[in-house]
Amino acid sequence: MNARGGGSSAAPTRGVIVLVVAVALGAVLLSQSERVIGSPEEGSAAPDTSPSTTTTTTTRITDLTASSVTTGAAGQAPRPPGEVSVIVLNGSGQTGVATSNANAVASAGFNSLEAQNALPTETTTVYYAPGFEGDAAAVKLALRLADAPVQPVPAEPVVPEAAEADVVVLLGTDYEASGGAGTATTEG
Repeated sequence: MNARGGGSSAAPTRGVIVLVVAVALGAVLLSQSERVIGSPEEGSAAPDTSPSTTTTTTTRITDLTASSVTTGAAGQAPRPPGEVSVIVLNGSGQTGVATSNANAVASAGFNSLEAQNALPTETTTVYYAPGFEGDAAAVKLALRLADAPVQPVPAEPVVPEAAEADVVVLLGTDYEASGGAGTATTEG
């Protein structure tokens, strides 16, 4: 087989191999992100609060966001964070969690829209506009919303301002704040 003709069966095989390698790399980076993000809380040593540590941590979260999520289910790679508009909505009933998560979104380099309140909702969910599934997964990772489902935006926006966003983070009553970003748990 040569490079121009007769090699048509090799292209899909190469594509599958590239996809498998990308998923494996993403899994490795995701496991590393839990160690990087969680390491100061493990108590093995007193955390260093110098400015360089804060900058390093912010850089690592941004790097993980850009590199850990390689493609969405539809095969699209995430855009640079600055090209993705994100709105965080508070349906949890907790004061200030939308604003703190909107700040974390902005710190990760995303275009954060003004945080808003929403009607109470049970489940924290990350919604995406068409073509933004990979970006929604990156936002989910940046906010450490491990259990939050990632779904297409509903036909009717949760709040009117959400219609302007590429990614909508709806914090539900299952949301637990932890250091400016959080986790969504399935436990009551």
